[in-house]
Amino acid sequence: MPTLLPAPSHLLPRAALATPLALLLCACPGDDAPADTEATAGSSTGDTSTTTGPDLDTTAASESSSSSSSSSSTTAVVDDTTDDTTGEPPIDGVCEGYQQTGNIASVLSRDGMPIDTTCDPAPTPCGGDPVGSWTLESMCGFEDVPNPLAEACPSSTFVAELLSASGTITFVDDGSFMQDFDIQAQVVITLDTMACFGVDCATFEMLAQGDNPTATCMEMGPMCECTLPDNGMPEQFMGTWEVMGNDLVLTTAEGAGGYQLCIEGDRLDLWQPIIGSTTTDVLCMDDQDCIDALGDMYDFYSCSPPE
Repeated sequence: MPTLLPAPSHLLPRAALATPLALLLCACPGDDAPADTEATAGSSTGDTSTTTGPDLDTTAASESSSSSSSSSSTTAVVDDTTDDTTGEPPIDGVCEGYQQTGNIASVLSRDGMPIDTTCDPAPTPCGGDPVGSWTLESMCGFEDVPNPLAEACPSSTFVAELLSASGTITFVDDGSFMQDFDIQAQVVITLDTMACFGVDCATFEMLAQGDNPTATCMEMGPMCECTLPDNGMPEQFMGTWEVMGNDLVLTTAEGAGGYQLCIEGDRLDLWQPIIGSTTTDVLCMDDQDCIDALGDMYDFYSCSPPE
């Protein structure tokens, strides 16, 4: 099974890409139905969220929403009590499945030197020593961020847009790094709010603004088009770095994230996996229960307490 690690939330492309939508969906009528209590391998509820694995960015959010924001397999907390009838620990969690849907790529130049800034989200890692100061020149791959509304609202569209990217990251030979990025992004979603959630476009906008005051929605016939800008805050972090083969691992106080990297001359390429999460209806006591029930349906799992 691949060992893809979701990034800590502060290393994700900022956005609006995940967190505001996750909170918005929780607030929508009809979106809080309890999951099926029977454990059925391969089945899932409509609660699908998105995040990205480590990119240098980078960003503030994906509780992943989303999905995941810590490590590839979070261990569920199992109640010490036992079921009075069976003597076994009670099943107190549901399986979260995580799967890579693409990559966010970042292109950086050493000390701002002129380079070819063409960006390609398909990884071609080659390793290298990142010691030095690097300027963020371009990013790409946002089109592969999956639609977190796909299950609850199949007719919806979801577009993650990068508006601008700038800043620097410095790797020191003592194993520390300092990042000062400014990533501006937004999400544009189009959906039939009445058919999917039983509310009109104006109400949907109000719900969105509860988490993102800058969100705007407008009616387009039976559809509602909403724009959710990111929070506008720069991504400033420091921590430690380590290169392991063709992988760069960045660690801060909030967690660790891994990237594939390639350094050629004055150019540094980084690839951050985009991770989508799905809340299944499989009940569990620990991560192994999820693996046993769902096999390789997802790249990795966590047993999470039900909401």
